[in-house]
Amino acid sequence: MEEKYSEDFIINTITSILKHQEKGELALSDNSFHNVFPKGQNISETENFLRSLIKPHILNLEIYAEDGYDAVWSIEILDMKALISYLENAIKTKNDEIKSKDDKIQTLIKEKNDILSYNPEAIYESISKAQDNIKAIKDAIANTDLLASLLPTINQTEEYIKSVSEINNNYVSIYKNIILPIQKEGESGVKATVKWAIISIILSTIISTIITIITK
Repeated sequence: MEEKYSEDFIINTITSILKHQEKGELALSDNSFHNVFPKGQNISETENFLRSLIKPHILNLEIYAEDGYDAVWSIEILDMKALISYLENAIKTKNDEIKSKDDKIQTLIKEKNDILSYNPEAIYESISKAQDNIKAIKDAIANTDLLASLLPTINQTEEYIKSVSEINNNYVSIYKNIILPIQKEGESGVKATVKWAIISIILSTIISTIITIITK
């Protein structure tokens, strides 16, 4: 099974080689390994990675070891253009990974801001208007035989609105006890990650329930 290497490892390894090579060649020993490569970098992993570049003829690696002496590494760059291209691909992948994480962070920030900007009064107002409109429509068609067939659909819509209203009523206590204090104290005062987890779970459940009801 082919070994996988992180982009950070690939970038550090290749840039170290390019920095210390002279005319495409680099010699070092086990003892001087971390004078070339970053401190903490694994010697065996580095050897395996460099050997993986032998087959595509990007570089060549020879390690000479004699009893009682440090192993000597001889690295020869065979295709400088291919090695730089390998490095560029790793950098591009790393940048894409960072951008993806940044996009996720921005999405989370937006969701958090949406939670903080939640206002139950606005939902109350919308529900109240919808209920008034339903009542007006029912009154208008009450004595009209031609529109009587619409009553079942209107009644069903009225039940949906009633359900949404009940959910919103249940949510108000959550809003008053959790979200409203956070709105007042501001983001700098929020240090408990658990609090965000609770809010997210509660809101996810409520929002999905409302969407299910409305889209039936």
